[in-house]
Amino acid sequence: GLEPYDYTGQGAITEPSGGGMATTYGEPQDGRDEMRQLMLAAARNAPADWHVFFGVHWTQQGGPPSEADVVVLAPQRGLVFLEAKGGHVTLVGNTWFQQNLDDHRQPHGEVRVLRDPFHQAQDSQGALSRWISHQTGLSISTQHVSGTHDLASWAGLWFPYANRANLQKWVVATNAPVVFGDSLTAAVIAKTASLPRPLTIAQVRKIVDALVPNLTFAAGSHALAV
Repeated sequence: GLEPYDYTGQGAITEPSGGGMATTYGEPQDGRDEMRQLMLAAARNAPADWHVFFGVHWTQQGGPPSEADVVVLAPQRGLVFLEAKGGHVTLVGNTWFQQNLDDHRQPHGEVRVLRDPFHQAQDSQGALSRWISHQTGLSISTQHVSGTHDLASWAGLWFPYANRANLQKWVVATNAPVVFGDSLTAAVIAKTASLPRPLTIAQVRKIVDALVPNLTFAAGSHALAV
C-alpha cells in the first residue's frame, strides 16, 4: 500500500550519498514472485529522498489503456520512466526476443518476439510527462536536458535477468538508463544528469499527488486521460 511521506520542511532536498529506504508506491505487477521481490527491494534501497512508483496507468484519447511499469522521481535528477521485462531478453538487429527461465534461471520454451520495450518506455515518458506538467504546472523536458525547464525526464528499461553482454552495444549507443538485476540506483545515477535546481519539497509533493491516484493498488484507480 501507500507509504506515508513527510512533506514538512522548506527548500530543496539534498540527495543522500548512500541508499536507504526510498518511498515506494504499489508493487511490481508482472513477472515471477522472485522478480517482483527483487524489484521492490531495489526500489526501497534507493536514496531516501527518491520516490518509486509501480504500475502507473495512462491512456491516450481513443487508445487502449497503457501502463508505466516503474516511474522513479529523484529530486536532484528528475523523472525516469522504466519498462520492465522479465525472463531471458535478447536483441537481434532491431528485434527484441523474450524467453521464460526455468528454476535454474536457464532459458527454456518458446521464444517470443517483443514489442520494442524502449518505445513503450518512451510512450509512457511522453504521455505522463504531459500529464504531470498539466497537473502541477511544472515544465518537463523529454530531451534529457532541463535547460529552461523545471526538470528533465528519461526513458529506460529494467531487465532483472536479461543477457547483459547481448544488450551492451545497444545500451552504449542509446545512452539510456538500463537496470540489470537490482542495480536501480546505480543505473539511474550513471545515465541521468543533476538538475541545475533540485526540486523543492513542494514540487515533489505535487508530482507525487499527480501520480498516486492512478496506481494499480489505489482504490478506484483509473487510467490517466492524456
